[in-house]
Parts: sequence; C-alpha cells; structure tokens
Amino acid sequence: MKSGSLIIAFAGCVSSLVAVAQTPVPRPGTPTPLAYKQEWKSAEKFPLQEPITQARVLNPNLELKLYGAYKPDGILFSHQFKEQVPHVFNGLCSPTCALAFREKENYVDLSGLGKLRWITMINGLHEIRIVLKLADGTWLMSDQKTGYSSEYHLSEFVLRDIRWRHLDIEKVGEHADGKWFDKPDLSKVDEIGWTDMTPGIGHGQGGWADVGWIEVYGKLVKREKQ
Repeated sequence: MKSGSLIIAFAGCVSSLVAVAQTPVPRPGTPTPLAYKQEWKSAEKFPLQEPITQARVLNPNLELKLYGAYKPDGILFSHQFKEQVPHVFNGLCSPTCALAFREKENYVDLSGLGKLRWITMINGLHEIRIVLKLADGTWLMSDQKTGYSSEYHLSEFVLRDIRWRHLDIEKVGEHADGKWFDKPDLSKVDEIGWTDMTPGIGHGQGGWADVGWIEVYGKLVKREKQ
C-alpha cells in the first residue's frame, strides 16, 4: 500500500474513533432522572382493607391498570395502622394478577441506565417480577425478582441488566412462544408494574406479596397525539 493510501486509511480510523468518542454513553454512577414515583393514599381510618382502585393512586399523572384474576377483590389496598406503609396485597389473586401504571401524557424511556425501585414485604415462596408494556403492545416480564422478607424491604433494578421473558398479559403468565428478549428497545415504555407468578394463599401466614411505593427512573417522552 502506498504511503498516501496509508495516510487516508489512518485518517478514516481517527475520524471513526472521534465519532465513537463523541457518542454519549451512560456510565456507572451517572444520575438517572426520576420519571415518577407512585405511592398509595393513606387510609382515613384504621385498619382498612378494600379492593384497589384509581382513587388510591396518589400520583395524579398515573393511570392504574389491572390484569388477570384480580376480580372482584384479588388485589386489595391495605393499611392496617398509621405507621405502616400503605400498600397493595395480592393474597387473593387466583391464579395470578398483574398491576401496572400508565403515565397519562408520556412514555418512559428506560434505555441506558433506566432503573426501578420498590418497597415490598413478601411471604412464603412468592416472588414479584417487573412487567413492562412497550409502545408496540409487547409485554415483557423480568427474570430478576424480589422475594421473601420479614419486613418492608427496598429493592433496586438496573433494567439493562435484566433478561426479559415474553408475557401473556391475558393469562398473566409466560407466553406460549417461550420467547426471550435480551436487549429489547426500552426507549418507549407504555406501562410499568409487577406480577407474582404464584397464586395467592389468602390472609394470615400463607403466601402473598405486599407492594408499597414504586420509583421509576428514566426520561419522559411525550406521547404522540392520536
């Protein structure tokens, strides 16, 4: 190869490296903005347990969505005493339920270093997993989960570390196609929530999951007008 060609080739490599260097890459420890936090409205009197409804959603920008065997009262709002975290209880779901939130005006971009945090108390062999509805209607369920704790416990998930299973939202179970999504496009997430793949055992010391507040870290992306 002639020296002129080598110089041109070298310049091309340098240009490519500069372009890559200029592309913003999320780095560990980079703050991700809080897209929204959802807490439940406290009880007016104690103890209180009732079917969960939109009226208990504290964040006015969120729409509550329920799926699966939650009717008539499979998922309950529960606030037993003032010092307790207001939460939802899925012990009466049979077989399975899912709960999600839809930001009314925006999708959430969970790509890059998108995160999710929630506070839970889970009994027995139950485990809750993240569920996502993408803008194209695809439902996903996380391989990572939160399990047993004898008191309310904070969990955090970095979503790009998760492997996703195709979710059949009608049955609230694994989709029959058995499809995995290792790197789905999370730039426009329509709904965000959780499910417990084990049927509820009821009140008392049987298996169930309590979920208090949830925080979603990502960027809000305006929904297209229909």
